[in-house]
Amino acid sequence: MSFSITSHWHLITNTRKALLALSKLNPRLVRCSSYQYPLNQSWVNKIKVLTGNGFNVLPICGSDSFMKLSFQEWERYVKSFAVSINGCQYTQVLNEVNTKIFAGAPPNSALAFDYFYRAVKIIKDKNPNIKIVAPGLTCENKSDNKTKIAAPEFLSDWFKLGAEKIIDVFPMHFYDTDYKQRKTLATCIKLIKAKAPGKPIAITETGSGNPKNQIEWYKKIKGGIYGITGGYVFYYCLNGHKEPNKDFNILNDNCDPNPIFYEMIKR
Repeated sequence: MSFSITSHWHLITNTRKALLALSKLNPRLVRCSSYQYPLNQSWVNKIKVLTGNGFNVLPICGSDSFMKLSFQEWERYVKSFAVSINGCQYTQVLNEVNTKIFAGAPPNSALAFDYFYRAVKIIKDKNPNIKIVAPGLTCENKSDNKTKIAAPEFLSDWFKLGAEKIIDVFPMHFYDTDYKQRKTLATCIKLIKAKAPGKPIAITETGSGNPKNQIEWYKKIKGGIYGITGGYVFYYCLNGHKEPNKDFNILNDNCDPNPIFYEMIKR
């Protein structure tokens, strides 16, 4: 397949079955979370299983609720992360930082950029050739300064801080339930093209949590989303999501294929 996949690999329960499924899906990149603080050695070992089996990994540097960590704790975490991803071509730093659930506090674009910038310096010091993927921002249109900051507003703040100078790829998150809010995505893409011309734009999460819509949604985005195509689109997610979101999964709890899997392996 030309797509990439967000995997929740740290939650996989049957590695053998999951590896077999991935070999058939043949994703360009496998996106993997690393939300434990301190960084869990089991996560490092699981990433090595993927890379050891020939898969290209997009590891996410982002302890869940990162804003609850002091800068000293955050930098300690990033240092352990940086040495564990040697050989990776890309890394994504933080995830959905315009939401309280991932920031760990009411989102703050300037403070999030401070955490981001510190992480990039450490990662690039250990992996000078690695490409930096920005946090995927949710396209949900809520901006109450408590739970979310709207993605265009957040992006604008980061560009004022010089984000385009240290970011190689700019990603967004866009789901079937947000399709009516596609104007938000279009606004962000226009902004990125204006402020960071020539930089790739990605969709690091897209999918459907409704089994009746999964295949239909996949067919809709297969040809691209606003011109974003191929390996820069990450289908969400391989496995690991529990209730109420388990219907997003390509594989079920036993790592056996859900119907969407068979659609995705069609050539």
